[in-house]
Amino acid sequence: MPSNKVLSRYPVMRLLVPLIAGIILGNITGIHALLTSIISIVAGIALYITLALCSPSPTARHRALPYFTAAIAIIAMGTGCLAIALCTPKPLDLKVINHNKIATGRIDDISFKDFSMQLTVSLTGCYDSSKRLPLHAKAKITTRGCDYALNSGDLIAFKSQLEPVKNMGNPDEVDYAGILRRQGIYYQQHLPVKKIVRYGHHDDLLSWLAGRRNALQHDIVNSRLGEASQKMVIALILGNKTFIDQDTRWQYSNAGVAHILALSGLHVGILSIIIWWILMPLDYLRLKKLRLLITIVAVAAFDLFTGMSPSVVRASVMIASVLVAHILYRKSTPLNALLAAALFILAFDPNALLDVGFQLSFITVASILIFTPERAPAGSYTAWQGLKATVATSVIAMAATLILTAYYFHSISVLSVLSNVLILPIFPFFMIAAAFYVILLALGGELQVLDSLIDSIYGYINMVVTTIAGTPLSYIDGIYLTGIEVITFYVILIMAVVAYKMRTTRLYIPAGIVLLGTLLYECWLGWSTPTSGMVIFNSYNSTPILQFENHKGYLWVCDDDDVDIDGFKRQHMAFLAHHKVNEIKWVTDTLHLKDAFFKPPYCYAGGVSMVTVGGGKWKSATISRRLPMDYMILTKRCHAHVDDLLRLYEPRQVVISGDVYSTDESRVIHQCDSIGIRYIAIGRTGAITKYCN
Repeated sequence: MPSNKVLSRYPVMRLLVPLIAGIILGNITGIHALLTSIISIVAGIALYITLALCSPSPTARHRALPYFTAAIAIIAMGTGCLAIALCTPKPLDLKVINHNKIATGRIDDISFKDFSMQLTVSLTGCYDSSKRLPLHAKAKITTRGCDYALNSGDLIAFKSQLEPVKNMGNPDEVDYAGILRRQGIYYQQHLPVKKIVRYGHHDDLLSWLAGRRNALQHDIVNSRLGEASQKMVIALILGNKTFIDQDTRWQYSNAGVAHILALSGLHVGILSIIIWWILMPLDYLRLKKLRLLITIVAVAAFDLFTGMSPSVVRASVMIASVLVAHILYRKSTPLNALLAAALFILAFDPNALLDVGFQLSFITVASILIFTPERAPAGSYTAWQGLKATVATSVIAMAATLILTAYYFHSISVLSVLSNVLILPIFPFFMIAAAFYVILLALGGELQVLDSLIDSIYGYINMVVTTIAGTPLSYIDGIYLTGIEVITFYVILIMAVVAYKMRTTRLYIPAGIVLLGTLLYECWLGWSTPTSGMVIFNSYNSTPILQFENHKGYLWVCDDDDVDIDGFKRQHMAFLAHHKVNEIKWVTDTLHLKDAFFKPPYCYAGGVSMVTVGGGKWKSATISRRLPMDYMILTKRCHAHVDDLLRLYEPRQVVISGDVYSTDESRVIHQCDSIGIRYIAIGRTGAITKYCN
């Protein structure tokens, strides 16, 4: 437990630390979170009342202060557990809902990409010919095709085939289902766009704002700005990153400036300074409190308009805490404001604790506030000191988040400090120009001077990013870390900070024990991780088969004429880093390896023999006797009856690729059941892995 000195300087910690513990406890206890929270809150209240009754005098209450703090901590822990229980909805009975039911809902958000749409829909009910069943859940609806007439706030109906949100089932994959659940989305469905029927419209504040964002987004796309500048303005002012392609994101990440692509405290801080500067005349009218209040309202409005992402909410609450303290003539430290922001966000959205943006932004800002040297007096502040402050801030931010960045993204930027020094001084001018540009568009105007200014600044930023990202050894990828290593790093860092602040050496021994335990775990993990094997990945648009050995991978993608090796590496970077695969070769013809053999459509890898069936070539095949195979893999281009394929092959199991449409998958499963042959549907069970050692 933090010392009384720390608690007195940062009183929010008395609530924040146990609240976080309660959120973690709620995630562990799962369905019992509500009961656990009730027990904790009742126990904390009972302890507090008992202490109050047993401490009638001020002296007695002062002696019992640590126990009062413990009681408050127990209540806060129970509150965190209760927040998890309340934000976890009751599961829907999908068997009833999907039985010839028509589901209805309201579109909360909509985005268009290529020839598809993604809708976030608040479900309101489902109907059949006899009755209506009310629903209270959110679903992610994806479509084949686009309907540009649909908008946020539209009421829609569609035939219900909802499924729980789940991951692909690939090894070491990103927890996509967890990301959606933290947004309150527990169900998903894919359907043709023509199956969606719009039957009305109902606006609330959030859907109305989403509609205004979409309208402004349309205006920006049709403006005279360069295409790349348009995407950046949409991302930074409207909060929509979907237009920024994956290659651009990776370039910015490799250059160490990925944080400027996503709305965060940096952007909110710049905009609040702009607003504060515009309202400067109010000071001359002795209306400083009004200036503070308008700034708070403007920051809150920007937060609401951009969709209330955790990083923006954090920055907004922190700025509001400082400004409110000035209004009330109360002293406020930036670190206390940061802790208050964390408490506010986690109380209303406990799932934000597991959000990578939340973790990175809070750790970054907290580290900067704790470790940044104090600035020189305002009168003696020079450009050289400003450069040193920028470098120091960049180094602190990089060092504090190095391990967390490597854990989530499996790479680190070596030249991130240089990138930030070259970009951050000019970046506020881009934000100012972009903000005024969007305001002018909203008012129906456009200035060519602003167009040229935004394109020029973005051109400079992009030039710096591409140059640094393209520099040899500018970043290190292929890094694999476990959660234990991340926790160990921050535990030791906290111990070091506390030891330095308290000027004590008592924490060196426990820090050494923690470090030794982690090193032993690392040795065991390295010894037990297989270095060769085979994986048939679950994918929506192909059937990737990877054989890996001796730090090399051999990728065969059935039915595809071309392969995006870089895209595959990025998608499965964690797996490749985990198994130390440094190089991938695309298999196009016969290939002999130590533990594998490829001769499309045949393959032997991971100790199993396989044949892939796609297209219609199998129809003209002749064979003297059936070939025994461990796996007969059916890809999306295979429309054959399983019984017809058995004249050519004698498979132990039929493998249905993850790229097979759900209707074809159900057909093949029915055929396998009727014949009595075993099958594996990768789309349902996840990837198939076979390790050799």
